[in-house]
Amino acid sequence: MIIVAGEFRIPEDQRDAFLPAAQKVMAATRQEAGCLLYTFAFDLDVAGLVRVFEKWESREALAAHFKTEHMAEWRQALSAIGVSGRSVKAYAADDGEPV
Repeated sequence: MIIVAGEFRIPEDQRDAFLPAAQKVMAATRQEAGCLLYTFAFDLDVAGLVRVFEKWESREALAAHFKTEHMAEWRQALSAIGVSGRSVKAYAADDGEPV
């Protein structure tokens, strides 16, 4: 399993532009083969900070995801919105255990 986790920032005045673009890419990505979880969340303490969390069956599934049309559209939307401070990494993982 591959875990993708990280964060990026959007200008506070771009939240209304961000939400429909994020909802569109989430809906499309969640239909992809190998996608187990794909979500964004606003940090409760830091305005404009968006947390990223994804789970993929394999690196191959993640690689295919990056080649989709909806990801190309997502990258364009993020550029137009003015995203900054992007720090997102992929990690090899197992199924985990309860803590």
